[in-house]
Amino acid sequence: MIGHGALSDPSDTLSKVMVLYFLNRAGIPLTRVQVASFISEKGYESYVNLQTVFARLAESGLIREEQVLNRTRLHLTEEGEQTLSLFSNELTAEIKKDIDDFLKDNAKSFQRELQLYANYHMTEGRSFLTTLRMSEQGSTLLEINVSLPSEKLAQEACRKWADNHDEIYTYLLDRILSEENGDS
Repeated sequence: MIGHGALSDPSDTLSKVMVLYFLNRAGIPLTRVQVASFISEKGYESYVNLQTVFARLAESGLIREEQVLNRTRLHLTEEGEQTLSLFSNELTAEIKKDIDDFLKDNAKSFQRELQLYANYHMTEGRSFLTTLRMSEQGSTLLEINVSLPSEKLAQEACRKWADNHDEIYTYLLDRILSEENGDS
């Protein structure tokens, strides 16, 4: 079974199980930074060592990593869930409570981050197709795909989307639905 081999090194088994538990309890993909910051700030594992833990979990198929701009989102896989069920007794009630409390306190900010998407990639024509998306409860409210001539502009568009998405959405709806635009 994948789970047993992936957790065979006892020196980092606790950290691996903590990451699996964290992702399982969150119920949504989280970034490496979100998970690592909590675990390292609590003193359970160093930030640097956690990067190795993430890599080993991904290599063994217990988590799946997704690159979105400069962030790596972590997804718990089915194999990760199965492994967690076998090793969850490695975590003390105190560690579980710390994780659960942290997730409860930060649920809204994690969910908000997940609902905004901004990414780009180079096309065959050497432009940068930039996708900006805003979702609510799993439904896409707005998605914009725009081709930009440089990576710098694509990065800027993604940054501004994160800062101004509400205003952009409101402006577009207002312009599309206003009576001045022939909707009478």
